Amino acid sequence: MKWFVHIGTEKTGSSHLQSIMSLGRESLAAKGFAFPAGTAHDESCMQSGQISAGNGRRLAASLGSHDLAAARAEISNMAGLAKRAGRDRVIVATEWLLPVLAVKGGLSRFLGLLREQGSDAVSLLLVLRDPVDQCLSLYKHRAKSGKLSDIGDWLDKGYRLPSELTGLHEQLASCEVDLRVRRYSREPGALEKLFFEDWLGVRVPLVDLPATVNASLSLSELALIHQLALSRPELVQPMFDALARLPATDKARHAGLEDYVRAMAAAAVSAYAEEWAAWNDRLPANERLSIPERPMTLPPRPREVAFSQGQLATIAAVTAQAATLRALSRSFWHWRLRPALRRIARRFRSSRSRQSVKSYENSR
Repeated sequence: MKWFVHIGTEKTGSSHLQSIMSLGRESLAAKGFAFPAGTAHDESCMQSGQISAGNGRRLAASLGSHDLAAARAEISNMAGLAKRAGRDRVIVATEWLLPVLAVKGGLSRFLGLLREQGSDAVSLLLVLRDPVDQCLSLYKHRAKSGKLSDIGDWLDKGYRLPSELTGLHEQLASCEVDLRVRRYSREPGALEKLFFEDWLGVRVPLVDLPATVNASLSLSELALIHQLALSRPELVQPMFDALARLPATDKARHAGLEDYVRAMAAAAVSAYAEEWAAWNDRLPANERLSIPERPMTLPPRPREVAFSQGQLATIAAVTAQAATLRALSRSFWHWRLRPALRRIARRFRSSRSRQSVKSYENSR
């Protein structure tokens, strides 16, 4: 049995590929490939074209918590399902695997678990993207929740991709594994070709893909989302949804803010120039990554944001809706009353527990 394991990276179309595999299981099965089901949540996301953790969430979580027994059981289950269906090739796909394989010894432990199933044939696929573009895309994705105030904070505490790639790279010399490294492309059909045709050696499954939802907001809109998270957290999701529906052509462009964020990303990426160059050596010659030089100076962060008439109308509509009695009642229940009831319930349970302990001790 041969294992094909897609380990990311983030923001390189992984969810799109996982949706094709989930919807095209029968087509892959006809070619001898098993794509084991993921969790119920991830299967629902893959079937509907949403962001998902693929079919390897449980495996990655077990490896990440060093629960080798659970990881072994998950691999055994995948292999058993494939064998019973008469398949001799298994596909596992999740971005969650890269961080756990990157830790010291993580790759060898994973390969050892696969070999326990009687397979030495393992092929890993790693898709990389131009570092600055990927850094910016990751930042925008993380900032959707409103918890990030500035890209500088995230770069200091949350930009882990270069260190994860370093951890994986350091283990490759001591681990015999077929690692395919390819560059992400936005060209229509390019990602599907490199994944299915070039890596798996099959035609792209013909499936009826639903509209994918992986919207990102403008930098000014993300600044607004952050302010809402501080003062009106109940408005974060409806505001995000409303702004995400607005076409990019109807949004204002803030060149100063974009230049600042891109310069910050370039400065962070350039600090790992040697690591990116090492991965370039593994990429096909025509797919090399663009490695930026460190900016001589960093522009100051602009104090203003920019919104178009369409954006302002959307913001006004969301805030007007939030002022209705129904919305205020829902907000009061969700953000005030329900948390208060939960605190009271926790205190009550804690009090009951202390009384039970005291009663037990008195009875002795």
